[in-house]
Amino acid sequence: MGTFFWRPLLLMAVVTCPVVAKEIQIPLGGQADRIAVAGNTVLVGVVDDQSLVVVDLLLNQVKQRIPLGFEPLVVVYNPKTQFAYVGGAAQSSLAVIDLQKNAIVADIDLGAGVYDLALDVARQRLIATHPVQQRVSLVNLKTQQVRRVELPQPALACGVITKTGTVVVSLSRGPLGLVLIDPDTGEALAQLPSGNGTEDIVIDDPRNRAILLNAGSEDLSVVPLTLGAKARTIGLDWKPTRLALSADGNLAYVTSRDHDRLQIVDLTQGRVIETHSLDRQPTGIALLENGSYIVVEAGAQTLHWNQTPLTLSPPVLARGSAIAGVVKDLAGKPVTAGDLQVQGRTVKILPDGSFVVPRLPAGKYELIFKVPGFPDLKVPVQTREGYVRTQEIQLPPRLELTNALGIGFLPAPPLYSDLLARRIIEQAAPQMPERPLKLLKGPLGPAPEFKQFAALLKDLTFLDRDGRFTADLEQLKAMGRTLNLRHLVITEVQSSRGYDTRGNPLLNSLLKFFVPFVPFDIPNPSPNQLRTQGLAVIVDLLKARVGDKAVFWQSNTGDDTGGEPLFEEAADGLFRQEILRLGDDILRQWQQKEPFKI
Repeated sequence: MGTFFWRPLLLMAVVTCPVVAKEIQIPLGGQADRIAVAGNTVLVGVVDDQSLVVVDLLLNQVKQRIPLGFEPLVVVYNPKTQFAYVGGAAQSSLAVIDLQKNAIVADIDLGAGVYDLALDVARQRLIATHPVQQRVSLVNLKTQQVRRVELPQPALACGVITKTGTVVVSLSRGPLGLVLIDPDTGEALAQLPSGNGTEDIVIDDPRNRAILLNAGSEDLSVVPLTLGAKARTIGLDWKPTRLALSADGNLAYVTSRDHDRLQIVDLTQGRVIETHSLDRQPTGIALLENGSYIVVEAGAQTLHWNQTPLTLSPPVLARGSAIAGVVKDLAGKPVTAGDLQVQGRTVKILPDGSFVVPRLPAGKYELIFKVPGFPDLKVPVQTREGYVRTQEIQLPPRLELTNALGIGFLPAPPLYSDLLARRIIEQAAPQMPERPLKLLKGPLGPAPEFKQFAALLKDLTFLDRDGRFTADLEQLKAMGRTLNLRHLVITEVQSSRGYDTRGNPLLNSLLKFFVPFVPFDIPNPSPNQLRTQGLAVIVDLLKARVGDKAVFWQSNTGDDTGGEPLFEEAADGLFRQEILRLGDDILRQWQQKEPFKI
C-alpha cells in the first residue's frame, strides 16, 4: 500500500502534502517489532523463523539471516564493538552477535525474559527490563557482570541519560511511573510523572527530557528530567505502538499497529499535525539522518522504507478538540459503511470502520451512529481542549435475520462433541453449497468471530427441564444476527464405558478352585463395552420463541468387544469411529425431514 496523506485528523489543522514519496518494501519473511539502525544497515528480529535479519539499505535487500533459537523482541546495536544484542520475552539470556562474523559469540544470562533494552555506549553498559519479575538488569558489557534492581511494579521501557549514565525506567502504572536509577548503586534517585502503560521511551538529551509513549492512556508524555518540573501530555488520534524522535527534537513519529497509521506529533505545539496511512500493522520505526524513515510492517512482513524526507505543511492553527475511533460489531469486526451525527454535522465512517470528527469546541456531545442493518446508537462523549478523544464503538446486535443463511455449530463441553459437529459439517457441506457452515468452537478454541461471544454464552441455560426455550434464547439470537446465522446447531456426545464381568476365564477358574465361596467373577480392569449417544438441537434463530419446545435429533451406537482387556487408546479409537457413524446417522435424518428449510 502506498503512503498518502489522510483527511484532516485533528481539531487544529487541515493538512495536505503534494510530495510523492519514493518507497521500498523489503520482505522480511516473518513478523517483527523493534529495529536498530547501524549506518546503512538495519537490524530486525524476525519472530517467525527466530532470526536476526540484517538488511542492507544500499542494496535494498536482506544481507544476512542469523539463527537465534528464540523469538526476538528487541535488538540494540553497539557501534564501538559492532556487536548487536538481542532479547526475547521467553528467553532468559541475551544473544551477543558479532556483525562482522554474522554469528552469536556469547550469551549473557539474565535469568528472565526481556521486554526492552537500552545501551549506554560511553560506559559500555546495557539495561534490560523484565516485567514479569518486576526488575531491571544492569549489564557491564566489558565483564558481562549483571546487577539486578528490584522495582515495586513491572518494568516496561527503559532509556539512558547520556551525560550522567542515569537509567530511566517506566513502570506499568502511573502517576509517578517514571523511575530514575543510579546504575552504580542500583538505588532509585527519583520518581517522575508518567502516563499509563508506557511501552516506549526516547531520551532527548539536548533538552534533558524524556518522551514517553503511553499505550494505556493513548497519549505522549513530555517529562523534564529534573525534579519539580511540570510534565505535558499530548493526546493521540490512534492507540500508539512505537516511537521515534526527529534529530531536532521537535517531532515525534508514532506508529499505530491496530490502525495502520503513522502519526506525526509537534512537541512544541503539543498536537498531532499529520497522519499517514501505512500498510498492515506497523510497529518499530527509525528515522535516518536524511529525514527519511523506516517502519516494520508486521502484518505485511516487510520493512517499509520511505526514502523521501517528509515535508510538513504549515498547520492552520485553531483551538478545540476532536473525536476519533473505530466502529465494530459484537464480534469485534469493523463495519464498512455508515455515518455518525454530532452537533448538526454528519461524518462518514470509512471502509476500515474508522472515523474522525475534527475541530470541536471542548465540551459534552452525543454521537449518533447510523450503520445499515443496525439500530441507531447514541454515545455520550466529553472532550477536552487540545486533546483527541479516542473511542472504540461497539454496536448492538443487528436488526433482523431475514437474509441470513449461515448455520453455526456450537459443540457442548463434553468430550468428542466437537468431533460430532465437525463430522456433520464435513458431510453436509457438499449437500448445502449455498449455506455457509461455521464451526464456532473447535479443538483449538473458539473461532475468531465467536471469541467475543464465548464468555457471554458460557453460563446460559437456553433449555428448561421440559426442553423448552428459556429467555436466554435472546442471547443466541443476538449472536446469530451479528454472525449472520439463520440456524444454530448445538451438538453433544454422551458416552459410557462398561466392563466385561466375565473377565479372564483362567483366572476366575483358579480363584473359584482355591476360594470356592467367592460368588462372582473378577471383571477385566479396562473397559470393553462402549455406549455412545449423539445429540443435536437445531435452533431456527428467526422463528424460535421463548417457551417453544426444542426439536432434538439423536442417534445411539455401541461396541461390545468382550474377551481381552480394552485399553485407553483402543477405547478412544472405537469411540471416534462410533461418533463418525452417529454424525452420518443424524445427517440421514435431516435429509428426510429437511429441518433447515427456509
